[in-house]
Amino acid sequence: MTDAAAPESYPRQEAATRRFRLGTPRGFAIAPDGQRVAFIRSHGGRDPIGNL
Repeated sequence: MTDAAAPESYPRQEAATRRFRLGTPRGFAIAPDGQRVAFIRSHGGRDPIGNL
C-alpha cells in the first residue's frame, strides 16, 4: 500500500521533469530594434510542450 502524501523520489522527479529543464525558457530571439525578447517555455515543470 502506498501513501498518497509520500513525496516522489528524486530519480522519478528528475525523469518526469527531464532533468528539471521543463518549464525553463529557451530559444531566445531579440527583435531587431532591441525592444522585445521572445522565448519558448512550457506551462510548467512537467509539461513537455513549448509555447511562445
